[in-house]
Amino acid sequence: ACSLGAQMAAKILAAYPTLWPESVRALMVHAAQWTDCMLQMFLPRGTKPSKNDYQNLVRHCGFGVPDLDRALWSVANSLTMVVEQRLFPFRRETSKTPVYRDIHFHSLPWPLGELEELGESQVEMRVTLSYFVEPNPSERGAASKYRYQSHGLRFDVKRPLETMVDFRIRMNAAARDEEESTYTGGDDPAWIIGKQKRNKGSIHSDIWRGSAADL
Repeated sequence: ACSLGAQMAAKILAAYPTLWPESVRALMVHAAQWTDCMLQMFLPRGTKPSKNDYQNLVRHCGFGVPDLDRALWSVANSLTMVVEQRLFPFRRETSKTPVYRDIHFHSLPWPLGELEELGESQVEMRVTLSYFVEPNPSERGAASKYRYQSHGLRFDVKRPLETMVDFRIRMNAAARDEEESTYTGGDDPAWIIGKQKRNKGSIHSDIWRGSAADL
């Protein structure tokens, strides 16, 4: 599996030599799909799978089988947005515990006309976040949330009826909850994994399913 992954990464870099290593890894995950056998083995039949069901699927099968053609197509496809940026997620004041600093907002180039024509047709949007793991930025204990996930970056998407102001308020509240190890916000049921289960490690991927009008 490691050899195949290395070969696939090399082929992606050969086609797109300017991509960051984090982007190559993201594309491999983004292009992966669960096989029918995986779905039948870990998702219930006859009922809608829960987020726990998908979490169990990811725990056993990852995000599925990577597909080189899909990965290469994703970069060139106009409906895929690839963003490579750096940010400073924390700041430290004197000897205090690090606190959150930067957040990036991205406007997605939606094909509004096509989505409006589709109306209530069911569509999917996939988001994948991949970032480099830095050394532990704090001096917390072994159970620290900073240990494996390093900077603990997250992604989220503005909801259908949410204004940009409301979205920023919700993101600030989520950052505060993260610092205080509390959770007060609700999860968008349209995500199949959900932010409470996908935010582990340094690569997060999730699929939003809903109407084209809501998207």
